[in-house]
Amino acid sequence: MLQLNKRFLRNRKAIVLSLLLLGITLIVVGPASAQVSPGTGETGFALIGAALAVGLACLGSGVAIYGATTGGSALMAERPEMSVWVLLFAGLGEGLAIYGFVIAILIISRL
Repeated sequence: MLQLNKRFLRNRKAIVLSLLLLGITLIVVGPASAQVSPGTGETGFALIGAALAVGLACLGSGVAIYGATTGGSALMAERPEMSVWVLLFAGLGEGLAIYGFVIAILIISRL
């Protein structure tokens, strides 16, 4: 966990820049989609919500898999019989990305 905090502090500028770009995108796309097709102003926000669902779920999944495999490789070096548990925890991390993808499909199907 300490390594993750150090990486976050090291990449602070990139994270702030990406959040700033996301905010600008929300400000620009929302009104622009309302002007293009009157009455369906929520279409742009729905697409952004679907993209955020997939993107953030994959980001969380990557962090979960990173933690499971980093600790799991050390565990398997000491106790090889625990490899099934390592694979199970890595699979649970991958499930997060699948949930985000399903939510994005549900959001897009409502348009």
